[in-house]
Amino acid sequence: MSMFDKAELSVHVSEEDGKIQAEFTPPADFPPFHGHFPGNPILPGIAQVSLITEILNRAHGSGFVLETVKRVKFLAPALPEKCLSVEVTSRPGETEGTVAVEAVLRTDGKKVSVLKLHYRRAAA
Repeated sequence: MSMFDKAELSVHVSEEDGKIQAEFTPPADFPPFHGHFPGNPILPGIAQVSLITEILNRAHGSGFVLETVKRVKFLAPALPEKCLSVEVTSRPGETEGTVAVEAVLRTDGKKVSVLKLHYRRAAA
């Protein structure tokens, strides 16, 4: 079960360039906000990585497993009730069976984070 199962998450794959566009507005009671930080909730980095994994699995079928976090840059806080626009691009990874992913999260057009991740497709 994913923390996003009950969350409002919209995912669209562009037919033109294969990019994935998604939108997610984390509700104030979204579990990752609990304790991070009391009185000043910010979406934790691990929840942002999990969001990318969820988007990838919804767009291309389940089975993608995070293998490596290559680079993450946090530029602004991701806040409750603020829509996150997510753009995900992927290409074949350096090793067979892997996928290299770059994701950019934005709120109100401003970059929140940039993530470079590698995934492996789990065996069926």
